Amino acid sequence: MNMEKKYNARFGLFFESARDCILIFNKDGVIIDINSNGQMQFGYSREEIIDKNILKFTLPKEVKYFFEQVAKLFTTGQVLFESIFCTKNGLQLPVEINARLINVGDGEAIFAIYRDITLRKEILNMCTFADVQIRSNSKNLKDGFILMDKEGKILNCNDEYLKLSGYSKDKIINMSFLDLTIKGSKAERIENFQNIIKEGHGLFESFHKTKDDKIWPVSVNANFCNIDGGRMCTFVVDLSEMQQVLTEIEQSQEIMIKIIDHSPIAMGIGHLDGNIIYVNNEMCKMLGYTKEELAKLNVKDITHSGDHGMTEENLKTLKNMPKIKTGAKRYVTKDGKIVWVHGTGTTFKDSSGKIFQVAQMIEIKDL
Repeated sequence: MNMEKKYNARFGLFFESARDCILIFNKDGVIIDINSNGQMQFGYSREEIIDKNILKFTLPKEVKYFFEQVAKLFTTGQVLFESIFCTKNGLQLPVEINARLINVGDGEAIFAIYRDITLRKEILNMCTFADVQIRSNSKNLKDGFILMDKEGKILNCNDEYLKLSGYSKDKIINMSFLDLTIKGSKAERIENFQNIIKEGHGLFESFHKTKDDKIWPVSVNANFCNIDGGRMCTFVVDLSEMQQVLTEIEQSQEIMIKIIDHSPIAMGIGHLDGNIIYVNNEMCKMLGYTKEELAKLNVKDITHSGDHGMTEENLKTLKNMPKIKTGAKRYVTKDGKIVWVHGTGTTFKDSSGKIFQVAQMIEIKDL
């Protein structure tokens, strides 16, 4: 489990050091976790927001659209959209939400980054080129910013984008957006640019290229504004760390499952209430069930009735101790036979901090 702990620690560092609010909620919208910046940004303590439904904090007129985006998320695995979050002090905060599906041990949950885009909205309401230049270089703007004409020629960008891209101001001015973007063919990128001009707005993920040809993932919020005959105001968010951390978490979970699957002894993962999540082939052989059948059961369902008290005591003990030995215990196979086993229980935390148990069992064949 050391590798799992390593990746969970990395996730925790990313979770708490992120400049934006990060929320994790289940498929029903119940909030599982929120980071420190989210608590500061929205004014709620962790206790006030955990176990509440995300819709409680969403502006009512945005709820239908929010539902549509979540439905899309379960089809595509990722969505990027704008909404309005209601803070504790009554403010209606415009946010950009970048949401992804993640595995939290007992199924899929939604990992969502909520970025405050109040300053973006202010910039888009500016009436002159000079005003946009001044506001886009504000230290309060966490995004990279690129200002282009309607042909895609770069007129200005802020220091944040220069830092991310590696270009100097004099080098990047008068370059084309085609020099910075790589996703899709040249014709496709030009068509996308023209569609944004026609629609007035575009919100999507893409890839940009730095001065030294390094590729980096970004989210792009592009707006065609009526400034000086038409200007494209583009906000760019670097997604590199988020994608790397979530990839590592997913890989660590896959590794853990492979370790369990290839174990020569019976192993399973479950909740501390006894509900079974996953078992390996050896467990199936020993008890005569399929993996799918066991995943619908509680450990009491496969435990001899005479040992239910021991099972309850073991689960209670695991809440306070990382590892216990359960001693000899009776299980009941699918066809009703009694199997005696020696067991060991350990616990681990997933990326959201939720605790799970891992059971290892060896059949006693000389009784």
